[in-house]
Amino acid sequence: MSREEHRAKRRRLPAGEPDFLAALPPEIVDDVIARLGIRDVVRTSALSRAWRRRWESVRGLDLSFRSSAPAAAISSVLKRAAAPVRRLDLRIPGRRFRRAVRWLRLLPRKRVQSLDLHFEFVFGEKPNLDPSFLSCLELTSLILEGCIFPPPQPPPPSTFVGFPELTKLSLSEIDLPIGELPRLEDAIVFASAIKTEVLCKILEGISHAETLGFDAITDQFNGNPPERFSFTFQNLRSLDLHACLDQISSTSWVFCILRCAPNLETLEIEVDCDDDEVDAGSVEGFANAQASDDIFPRLRDVWLHSIDCSSNEMCFIKFVLSKARSLELFSVRVTSSRLSYQEACIEMAKYKRASPLAKLRLIRG
Repeated sequence: MSREEHRAKRRRLPAGEPDFLAALPPEIVDDVIARLGIRDVVRTSALSRAWRRRWESVRGLDLSFRSSAPAAAISSVLKRAAAPVRRLDLRIPGRRFRRAVRWLRLLPRKRVQSLDLHFEFVFGEKPNLDPSFLSCLELTSLILEGCIFPPPQPPPPSTFVGFPELTKLSLSEIDLPIGELPRLEDAIVFASAIKTEVLCKILEGISHAETLGFDAITDQFNGNPPERFSFTFQNLRSLDLHACLDQISSTSWVFCILRCAPNLETLEIEVDCDDDEVDAGSVEGFANAQASDDIFPRLRDVWLHSIDCSSNEMCFIKFVLSKARSLELFSVRVTSSRLSYQEACIEMAKYKRASPLAKLRLIRG
């Protein structure tokens, strides 16, 4: 008996034994398969004759592939999976950048709703991102990391109107023509080697977001930051920044965003300390330019992480306390300090508070 015949015999049900899986209602079968990981999804073909290749017609599959997944298996699954695909998560190592182009060109037909692409590279140039995914107009979540559009950028498809259903966007080290995003709720932007005017267009595209994460360490940008944006973050409620308050360029980005976020309620800043490059008075200059008291009308909670009590950081704390009329809690984590903990407490206790409810909490370490 050949190996294939032996395997077929093992799969064959004993005579007269009912196939209970075949008796399940189709909608229950589809729901069960749609809840499985992709490895188990494919394996369901061996459970029952009725389930053989059944997964290929199930809508809403979650396709998640590790970087070690066989390329042939990824290609096969993407070609055979039914539309719409609920989620596609791909970790793409350098050796598969070329093949990934063919995978991306399958996506518009699959009507992918959530797309997570991580291009893993160590040395050399980042891979070029094929523009075919711009035709995935049903996307509700888009996460891109480690890829670029080649210069000059290919034009978006003639039918491209942005991503009208997108509610979540995360861009890491990529310049992307995103268009209008009217339903966007959450956005994260980590830019690298990108022109300031391009970055401003990206920020304008995500200006509808309710939560925003932004890396304001400006040695990553080409060009000076703007004095003020031509748009506002009208819906922004929560802002998470990575910034160096001792660098005037980074501080400029911080103030640009804060000035244009009239409904901000929560502010969190991870402070990057740079003893080698300190612009004395960087915060004070922006604070003095903000003469009006309308910059933080709804700000309630502030977190400042990893400060060392430099004059710029202390000035920023003083500025926020003096302007935020609705502030309830300002938390400051001091990791290394130019002042002693007691000195920092005494100094901050002197600062004027615009809100009678404002509490200042200092945390060591």
